[in-house]
Amino acid sequence: MVRTTLKQSYTDFNDLQIRIPKLLQKNGYKNVTEKNENVWKNGSVMTALKYIKIEYSENNTVQISGWVNVFCSEQDLTGALGIIYKQQVMKAIKEIQSIL
Repeated sequence: MVRTTLKQSYTDFNDLQIRIPKLLQKNGYKNVTEKNENVWKNGSVMTALKYIKIEYSENNTVQISGWVNVFCSEQDLTGALGIIYKQQVMKAIKEIQSIL
């Protein structure tokens, strides 16, 4: 799996449990389980599927992973193929980072 992953510390776990889902839903993401992973998904097969995964660690660190699925191929958020979709995922990730 090729994904862009960022780690950042947080202070209020309960607040994030409310704010992150609201932010992602506002941006059109839906919480789904795919391939045994709980992820946030946006888009369609006709365009590109955009994914964000949020994982919390015991040491008050959150790991945010983002990727797109273009032409049935999982890709990280670098490179030119699917750049518009990759930028949309990065924008959502930066919004998440701003509330941590």
